[in-house]
Amino acid sequence: MRNTGVPVADPAAAPAWLREQVLARLEMAREACDGDSGQWFMGRKWNVYRAEDEAACDLDCEGEENRLVVYGNVKPQSGHIAINDPRQIIADCESDLAILDEHYILTTSDRNEAYEDFSVLSIGGASRDHGCVTCHYYTMGGIKGFGICRTVKAVAAGYRHWPGYAEHWSGT
Repeated sequence: MRNTGVPVADPAAAPAWLREQVLARLEMAREACDGDSGQWFMGRKWNVYRAEDEAACDLDCEGEENRLVVYGNVKPQSGHIAINDPRQIIADCESDLAILDEHYILTTSDRNEAYEDFSVLSIGGASRDHGCVTCHYYTMGGIKGFGICRTVKAVAAGYRHWPGYAEHWSGT
């Protein structure tokens, strides 16, 4: 469900891309919760098997709904899966969205009604056409054009392995 497009060249587009990825991840976790309990754990619920190769796995697992096959060392893999159950991913995504809301990146062409009295300013070396309403706030609705704040960059770093992430965003 995630965006598989090419990286967005415009650094100001990074927050919109990031919000899209968080929402896609949240949707996937909510869909996973629609099963019988939405909780994953080691033990009797899932039958975890170790397979030597994928072809053997396909033959062995046919028709089994609650069978999860892990390659390699089963116990650490199972534990990792269990602590990343859908409920935890939902909580992580909700946290990421709250941070993105608090650190909204305003652009010079922004039409968000919540920030209609704000504008991006070029002050003291601030020469970009976007800035964070929290970290780069100047005065009376003025946002210094310092680009994407470190807080949004930190959230984005958690999605750096997703298709569409652009490495240059870490330096914007």
